[in-house]
Parts: sequence; C-alpha cells; structure tokens
Amino acid sequence: MKQAIGWLLASMVCACTAVEPPPPIESLASITARMDVPGGAGRSLEGIPAALDAWLKQHPDSAEAWIQYARYHLKSGHRYGRVYEDDALVAAYNALDRAEKLAPGDPDIDTVRGHVVDLLGWTDDAETIFARAEQHGADASPWFRLYRAEFHQHQGRTTDAKRDCDNVAARKNLSPLQRLVADECRRDAYWAQGDLAMTEHLFRQQLLYADDDAWLHGNFAQFLLCERDDPKSALVEVRRARALMDYGIARKTEAAAQVRAWSMQLAEGASTVAAATFDAASKLSPQPVEAYLSACYESPATRDLVRKAIKAGVLPDASEVDAISAAMYAEEHRDNSNLLGVYRMRVQSQAREGDVLMLGSAPDARGADGLTLWVTDDVQAQWRKTYGTSADKALMGQEIRVIGEPHRIRIDTGGTPATYATRMRVDAPQSILWAGDKPEATR
Repeated sequence: MKQAIGWLLASMVCACTAVEPPPPIESLASITARMDVPGGAGRSLEGIPAALDAWLKQHPDSAEAWIQYARYHLKSGHRYGRVYEDDALVAAYNALDRAEKLAPGDPDIDTVRGHVVDLLGWTDDAETIFARAEQHGADASPWFRLYRAEFHQHQGRTTDAKRDCDNVAARKNLSPLQRLVADECRRDAYWAQGDLAMTEHLFRQQLLYADDDAWLHGNFAQFLLCERDDPKSALVEVRRARALMDYGIARKTEAAAQVRAWSMQLAEGASTVAAATFDAASKLSPQPVEAYLSACYESPATRDLVRKAIKAGVLPDASEVDAISAAMYAEEHRDNSNLLGVYRMRVQSQAREGDVLMLGSAPDARGADGLTLWVTDDVQAQWRKTYGTSADKALMGQEIRVIGEPHRIRIDTGGTPATYATRMRVDAPQSILWAGDKPEATR
C-alpha cells in the first residue's frame, strides 16, 4: 500500500512538472543568410559553428550544411587578398569531402571545391573541377561564376573574369555579399584593363549600399592613393575605414597616404608642415616609406617619393645581404609580408636566360652568391624607350637601388645538397634607381 501511494505521488509530481522543450535551432537558411552578410569575420559569423552542429545533429544527411561549414572556414580564415590561414583551407576542403559523401556529384560542392583548390594553388585541378561543376548545372548559383571569375582573374584572364562577373551582376535577387563580390569583380577587371574612370565609378557605386564596409573604404583609399595619386581623398576614405574597424592594413594605408602627402609638401617647400606630416605617418607605421611601397610600389609617384626619402635619410639603407636574409626568412617562416623594399647593390655581372637579362651583385649572375635581378624583355624595351640605351650597358658597374621583392629559388646543379640563389624580378624601369646623384639626362 505504501509503495502504491508513493508511486501515485510521484506520478502527480511528474504530471505537474512541465518538461522544458528544447530550444529551437537556427534554420540553415538563416545560417546561410548570415554567411552572406558583407564584411570579414565579424558578428555575422558569431555562433555559426554551434548553429551548424545543432542543425547537423537533427539533419545528419545535410550536405548543404557541410558546404556552409566550408564557406565558414574560408570566411573566418581569410587574412587579406588571396591569403588565408593554412588550417582554414584544409578545414574547408575536409568539410567538402563530408558533403561529397552525402551528395556525390552535387555541383554546389564542386563550386566551392574549385575555389578552395584555386586558393591552394592547384591550377589544373581547379580548371577541371570548375568545368565539371558547369557541366552538372552549377551555373544556377551565382557563386559558381564569382569563384570562377576570381580564378580567371588570378591567371590574368581578365576578359573571361569580366564576362562571368557581368553575367552575375545582371541577375536579380542576389544576396548582399553576392552583389558586393560581383561589383568587386567587375571593378578589378576594369582596373586591370586600365579603365580607372570605370573603376572609380564602381567603387562609389558599391559604397552606396555598403558604406559600413571597412574593407571597401580601405580598398578605395588605396586606389585613390596609388592610381589617382590623391593622398588627400585617400585619407578621407581610410579614416572612414578605421572608424568602422581599426585593422592593420588600414593603418598602413593611412601611413602611406601621409608619407605621399609629405613628399608633396617637400616639393612645395613646406618643410615644417612636411616634418609634422612625416611624424604623424611614423606613429601609424614604424617605416612609413615602406608602407607606401607595400601599397603602391608600381605607381608613377614611387620613384619621386623614394628619391626624397633617400635624400631625407628616412629610408633604411638595405643591401643585397639584407635582401638575401629577408628571402631566407620568408621561405623558412612562409611569410612574404616583409619582402618588399629598396635594396642597394652594385652590378658586377650579367647574363641572359632567353629574353631575360640577369644582373648580379656577385661575379657570376647565374650563381648562388649575391642578389641577381631578372629584367624581362618588355621591361628592357621600356628601358630603351625611356632612356635611349640598353639596360645592360647603362647598369653594368653601377651602384643602384632596386624596389622589389627578393625570393629564393633552387638552382639545379645535380649536386647534393641543393643550391639556392636569391632573385628579384624587376617589374618596371622605374623600379631601378641610381644610388648616387647621377642626373636623369645622362642615363
């Protein structure tokens, strides 16, 4: 009897105690919408792994959830440009493998896989994957053409990239991120083709609906500084970027704009104002001249700015030894972020490799010692047109400064251990400057 009463009481307690329902999980459509918010790894990405895990717990056969996981790894692991954290690319690739097991042959999987493989540098594989995705109907998704356009752009196939991006830009019902990426693609294609007016128009058009995008303001600032040589307008844009998000590249861009303004003020004879401007730039970046080179080293203003920096004694006097050390460090640490600089060397040797002119700081331009410049045929032609003489005749025996990035390459001698050399590609005649005060007219 006592046991029966106890059971009855327990039943009453259970009947009166409400069982809390499990919290509702976020829908996959909502997760995807958050992924499609423009911008970097900010608030829109908060909690996405937990949300995807919850969705997969209830929908273990969801290939689409693993596709979104791959996109999450890409977006959260993005550093700048086409640089991503290595682990992010691997994690994205693995997520797509999980998706493939659930939905073999799904073109949406190949769409993202082609992008990941492109970022990993596997060009032939990316070409094959994109072709397979298109054959299976991937073109229904705007991301297919956007990812393929980036692949083509990176290969220098600007016309192909522009065709894909024009196709996407003409579509309706794009997500905010797809609209932004489509306009960025068109903008970069026009930029690569030298149409600066259209490039600027597309920048300003993007800002009409993405004015709160710090990266967009920062990129526009770099365009205004490097292509328009307009540091005043660049400062307005980059300060807007920093007000939205104070990130490192924006600080360097502001320092670069300040140092370009400094060089212009020196040219105008406003030395006191220039000194204050340079101090302001130095507070943003320890080496503001190098910040300008990182942003704009191929711009027409670079030569003038570097000459003023040398004369003012504010440019570090790096030698070919420093170039070799920088290249070795970059290779060892897989970090090319500090390679670009101005390096001093005396041309002691020359050789040819096909149409490429090799100029070495050591007695053997083909050897492993010293720093060797690679001057391509088109740069040699520009040199002759600019200076009226050949680069090899003009530079042999001269002490010069070179703007560029030194890299280590392996020399195949058939021996063991391997031999490595330091090479620097010369991108334009303006990348080479006399170390002394030799007049322009005598070149």
